[in-house]
This record gives sequence, structure tokens and C-alpha cells, in this order.
Amino acid sequence: YYDNAAVLTRKIQKHFAQYINIKDEIYDPIQLHARKLKIDLIIAVDTNYVDEKISTVNISQFFLKNDIQKLTIAIATKQHQLRKDIFQENLFKFFNSEDFEKSDEITNIDDCFDLVGSRFSKERVVDKNFKQALYNRENMSSTAFGRVAIPHSLTMSANKSRGFIIINPRGIKWSNNNEVYLVIALAIDPDNKKLFRDVFDELSNIVTDINNVSQLVHCNSYSEFIIKLVDLL
Repeated sequence: YYDNAAVLTRKIQKHFAQYINIKDEIYDPIQLHARKLKIDLIIAVDTNYVDEKISTVNISQFFLKNDIQKLTIAIATKQHQLRKDIFQENLFKFFNSEDFEKSDEITNIDDCFDLVGSRFSKERVVDKNFKQALYNRENMSSTAFGRVAIPHSLTMSANKSRGFIIINPRGIKWSNNNEVYLVIALAIDPDNKKLFRDVFDELSNIVTDINNVSQLVHCNSYSEFIIKLVDLL
């Protein structure tokens, strides 16, 4: 009507140019699903339409301050959800359910390295020298910070990029007389550094918060731990 749709589209695209790409203008929801486009967000104008499967935000054709605020929130919410979805997908690739251990019998760094070294070797994630590589790195400086330790080797020499999770709510004696409750051992494949980096960047942001660590330590299973990690992002 009087080219209002095109004018509004240009305004929205200009205002949110860094965050969205408007793929199309449609006038009937049937068109939306018929075209089978990959869509993250529907901007519905002058209507109360809500899609059951796709995030929807309703604004007016006048693009007022309130409309801008609603769109800002909707975009930020969707971005966060997409980030969580990607993080969860990467976690399932990086951590296997077999590589999760919660036990009060794992009481020190030697117990951890014995378990990780033997399990990863058996799964052919690393070679037989991996346990010594963990000690070599630890001898340089402690990989513990706060109540968490993230041991790893100095070189990226693993066959696969994988992580191993160990929890002991009663504490694990670490190097330099530190005590940790959560250990996340890392094996890094030089040909798959991206997966490691994608997981590690998000993971490190989470475990630097002591309150987050307290919640993770209470997890009793692999699935519960993964769900909690994603929830804390």
C-alpha cells in the first residue's frame, strides 16, 4: 500500500544492518512455508500473527521507538538461542558420554591423569604418551584456576579433538596444593582445531564463574552436565 512495505523493509534493514538480512516480503503465511526458506525470525507488521515453529515479533508499520525496542530484544533473544544451539551441537561432538566420570574415589591429579590417559588411549583419541604430556604441561604451571582444572598437553598431537569430564564434589588434590572439584581434560587434533576453539571459548567463559562451577558439580550424569552447560551460556 503506497509502497509502505518496501519503505519499512529498507528502514529495518538499515537500522539492523549488522544483525539481520531481510530475505523477502510476503503477504500470506502460506507463502512463507511454500518457499521453504531457512528463516530465523519473522517480523509481522500490523498483525497479531505468530508462527508456531519460527520466532515471531510483531511491530507497527510506523517503526516507532517501541517497535525498534521490540525488534532489538527479539533479535538478541534469537541470536542467543542460535548460539546455544551451536554450542550444544559442538558439545555433543567434543564430549562423549563414556568420557564423563563422577566419583569421590578420584582424589588427586594422578588418579585423573591415569583415568584420562588410559581411557583416551583405549578409544584411540591419543597415543600412549599422552599421560606424560599432561604431566609435562602441569610441571610448567598449574592448569587449575579457582575450583576447576583444565589439563592439556603442550602440543596438538591427538587423533581427535575430545574432552574428558571428571567431578568429585569432595575435592581433588591438584598441583601446588590446589583443590578442584571439576576437571576438564583436553585432547586437541591439529586438523580439527576449530571444534576445540568453538567449545573452549564458550566453556572457559562459563567455568570462570564460581557459581556456575557449583551448579555443574551437582550434575550426576553426562546428559545433565551438557544441559546445564548450555543453560549457563
